[in-house]
Amino acid sequence: MLERIIMKYKLAATARLKHDKSTNSYYLFCIETGNHVRLNDTSYQILTLLEKGLSSDEIETYICREYDVAPDEIKKDVLDSFEFLAKNNFIII
Repeated sequence: MLERIIMKYKLAATARLKHDKSTNSYYLFCIETGNHVRLNDTSYQILTLLEKGLSSDEIETYICREYDVAPDEIKKDVLDSFEFLAKNNFIII
């Protein structure tokens, strides 16, 4: 039987989440490099949960319940997002 490896991600110490209320836009900034990405509501919610210490599995479960999405539909999206953010130094393993 294969054991599932659970990756534990967290926001990098230099990463900051921001909600611009005037435009209702969400951003993720790296205060060290100035790099930033604009986030949609779901991405912002995922990173907020990550910031609170939830694992990728816990986040996937939450998103599935919140948006009534099947686990196999959300798993790849969450992991792809985490890979992109890790590659760009916004989150770390």
